[in-house]
Amino acid sequence: MLPSLRAQPDLLQYLIRVWNLNEAKFIIRGQELEIEATYVYFLTGLYRRGERPCMTETQITGETMDMMMGRMCPEVKKSEKGGKLKITTVKDLSLCILLLTITRAAGSQAPHEAINTQLRLAADCMDPIVFN
Repeated sequence: MLPSLRAQPDLLQYLIRVWNLNEAKFIIRGQELEIEATYVYFLTGLYRRGERPCMTETQITGETMDMMMGRMCPEVKKSEKGGKLKITTVKDLSLCILLLTITRAAGSQAPHEAINTQLRLAADCMDPIVFN
Protein backbone atom coordinates (compact mmCIF):
# COMPACT_ATOMS: atom_id res chain seq x y z
CA MET A 1 0.00 0.00 0.00
CA LEU A 2 2.90 2.38 0.69
CA PRO A 3 5.41 2.17 -2.17
CA SER A 4 8.88 2.86 -0.83
CA LEU A 5 7.34 4.23 2.38
CA ARG A 6 6.48 7.53 0.68
CA ALA A 7 3.35 9.59 1.28
CA GLN A 8 0.56 9.17 -1.25
CA PRO A 9 -0.50 12.72 -2.20
CA ASP A 10 -3.55 11.66 -4.28
CA LEU A 11 -5.00 9.71 -1.37
CA LEU A 12 -4.27 12.56 1.02
CA GLN A 13 -5.98 15.09 -1.30
CA TYR A 14 -9.02 12.79 -1.57
CA LEU A 15 -9.25 12.49 2.21
CA ILE A 16 -9.12 16.28 2.50
CA ARG A 17 -11.94 16.66 -0.04
CA VAL A 18 -14.29 14.21 1.72
CA TRP A 19 -13.64 15.59 5.21
CA ASN A 20 -16.68 17.36 6.68
CA LEU A 21 -15.24 20.06 8.92
CA ASN A 22 -18.55 20.80 10.71
CA GLU A 23 -19.23 17.20 11.72
CA ALA A 24 -15.57 16.14 12.03
CA LYS A 25 -16.23 13.04 9.92
CA PHE A 26 -15.46 11.75 6.48
CA ILE A 27 -18.48 11.61 4.18
CA ILE A 28 -17.87 9.25 1.27
CA ARG A 29 -20.73 8.70 -1.22
CA GLY A 30 -23.23 9.92 1.35
CA GLN A 31 -21.99 7.54 4.04
CA GLU A 32 -20.44 8.81 7.26
CA LEU A 33 -17.10 7.28 8.14
CA GLU A 34 -15.28 7.97 11.37
CA ILE A 35 -11.55 7.45 11.03
CA GLU A 36 -8.98 8.19 13.69
CA ALA A 37 -5.98 10.33 12.82
CA THR A 38 -3.74 7.28 13.28
CA TYR A 39 -5.44 5.59 10.33
CA VAL A 40 -4.84 8.63 8.10
CA TYR A 41 -1.14 8.63 8.96
CA PHE A 42 -0.96 4.90 8.26
CA LEU A 43 -2.81 5.09 4.93
CA THR A 44 -0.90 8.10 3.61
CA GLY A 45 2.55 7.25 4.91
CA LEU A 46 2.88 10.61 6.63
CA TYR A 47 5.18 10.91 9.62
CA ARG A 48 3.23 12.12 12.64
CA ARG A 49 5.72 12.65 15.42
CA GLY A 50 7.24 15.97 14.55
CA GLU A 51 10.31 16.08 12.38
CA ARG A 52 11.01 13.18 10.04
CA PRO A 53 13.88 11.08 11.44
CA CYS A 54 17.27 11.75 9.89
CA MET A 55 19.34 8.60 9.41
CA THR A 56 22.18 9.79 7.20
CA GLU A 57 22.84 13.50 7.67
CA THR A 58 24.63 15.20 10.53
CA GLN A 59 22.48 16.77 13.23
CA ILE A 60 23.89 19.53 15.40
CA THR A 61 23.27 18.65 19.04
CA GLY A 62 26.64 19.20 20.69
CA GLU A 63 26.99 15.55 21.69
CA THR A 64 29.92 13.82 20.02
CA MET A 65 30.02 10.19 18.96
CA ASP A 66 32.35 9.38 21.88
CA MET A 67 29.96 11.03 24.37
CA MET A 68 27.00 9.07 23.01
CA MET A 69 28.94 5.81 23.01
CA GLY A 70 30.05 6.44 26.61
CA ARG A 71 26.46 7.05 27.66
CA MET A 72 24.80 4.20 25.74
CA CYS A 73 27.40 1.50 25.13
CA PRO A 74 30.79 2.13 26.75
CA GLU A 75 32.06 -1.35 25.80
CA VAL A 76 31.69 -0.77 22.07
CA LYS A 77 34.61 -0.37 19.66
CA LYS A 78 35.03 2.12 16.85
CA SER A 79 36.21 1.21 13.39
CA GLU A 80 39.75 2.17 12.42
CA LYS A 81 38.52 4.20 9.44
CA GLY A 82 36.04 7.00 9.93
CA GLY A 83 35.45 6.47 13.65
CA LYS A 84 32.14 4.68 13.16
CA LEU A 85 30.60 2.45 15.81
CA LYS A 86 31.09 -1.30 15.22
CA ILE A 87 27.57 -2.61 15.75
CA THR A 88 28.72 -6.20 16.31
CA THR A 89 30.55 -5.11 19.49
CA VAL A 90 27.37 -3.74 21.13
CA LYS A 91 26.42 -6.02 24.03
CA ASP A 92 22.85 -4.70 24.51
CA LEU A 93 20.83 -6.89 22.12
CA SER A 94 17.99 -4.34 21.76
CA LEU A 95 20.39 -1.55 20.84
CA CYS A 96 22.29 -3.85 18.47
CA ILE A 97 19.09 -4.81 16.62
CA LEU A 98 17.95 -1.19 16.43
CA LEU A 99 21.28 -0.06 14.99
CA LEU A 100 21.34 -2.86 12.42
CA THR A 101 17.77 -2.00 11.39
CA ILE A 102 18.47 1.73 11.16
CA THR A 103 21.64 1.32 9.09
CA ARG A 104 19.85 -1.05 6.71
CA ALA A 105 16.85 1.30 6.39
CA ALA A 106 19.22 4.20 5.72
CA GLY A 107 20.77 2.25 2.85
CA SER A 108 24.21 2.30 4.41
CA GLN A 109 27.01 0.74 2.38
CA ALA A 110 28.48 -0.55 5.63
CA PRO A 111 25.43 -1.79 7.58
CA HIS A 112 27.70 -3.23 10.29
CA GLU A 113 28.85 0.29 11.27
CA ALA A 114 26.75 3.17 12.61
CA ILE A 115 27.38 6.90 12.44
CA ASN A 116 26.55 9.45 15.14
CA THR A 117 23.13 10.29 13.68
CA GLN A 118 22.11 6.63 13.55
CA LEU A 119 23.21 6.12 17.15
CA ARG A 120 21.19 9.20 18.15
CA LEU A 121 18.10 7.82 16.38
CA ALA A 122 18.55 4.48 18.19
CA ALA A 123 18.81 6.39 21.48
CA ASP A 124 15.53 8.16 20.67
CA CYS A 125 13.91 4.76 20.02
CA MET A 126 15.19 3.38 23.32
CA ASP A 127 13.87 6.42 25.22
CA PRO A 128 10.70 7.37 23.32
CA ILE A 129 8.88 10.69 23.57
CA VAL A 130 5.15 10.46 24.22
CA PHE A 131 3.06 12.77 22.04
CA ASN A 132 -0.46 13.74 23.04
